[in-house]
Amino acid sequence: MWSQTEIIYSRIRDGNDADSDEAVDKLLSVFSNQPDLPKEIYQIAMKYNEAERKNKALQLHNYNVDRSSKDDIYAMWSQTEIIKSFINDGNDTASDSAVDKLLTVFTGQPDLPKEIHKIAIMYNEAGRKDKALQLHSYNVEHSSKDNKYTMWSQVEIIKSHILEGNNAAADEAVDKLLTVFSGQQDLPKVGIMGTAPIIKPFFY
Repeated sequence: MWSQTEIIYSRIRDGNDADSDEAVDKLLSVFSNQPDLPKEIYQIAMKYNEAERKNKALQLHNYNVDRSSKDDIYAMWSQTEIIKSFINDGNDTASDSAVDKLLTVFTGQPDLPKEIHKIAIMYNEAGRKDKALQLHSYNVEHSSKDNKYTMWSQVEIIKSHILEGNNAAADEAVDKLLTVFSGQQDLPKVGIMGTAPIIKPFFY
């Protein structure tokens, strides 16, 4: 399987679209039962994306999500890449639908809180602050309080309220941070200063 993957990489590097696509088809058919196939699909999709063949990359990420075990982290990462692609394209309807799929299909994934946090940051950078806040709130309410990315989502909620000048909401969110995440070993990395708190996360 790895040899077939290297053939694909070689043809992508050469810009040989027809041969690389044919080699991908062979990978998916001949090695369909390989447990590591989702990882290879994800990595090949990323190579296609680097080669500016974004539609082919998206096609492979979708294949990975629909055909792989929902316990496979690479399938979940493919779904995150699909969301990222739609956000970058400004396709709000498609990105929101893809987020709903992520939260439904991969609900049992232990690394899901990290993906939710990452996607919320993407939404915020794309100017969709309400959607970012919605996702951070979802993370806090639905994810393990032992997960540092759940806590960082609460930090982002606080920052959002501070930037809006909503001191009451910010103070309430700080109280929630200190209460709900009191057992988090990373809590001391969050600095809180002044009566209208300024949150300085220690980025990981």
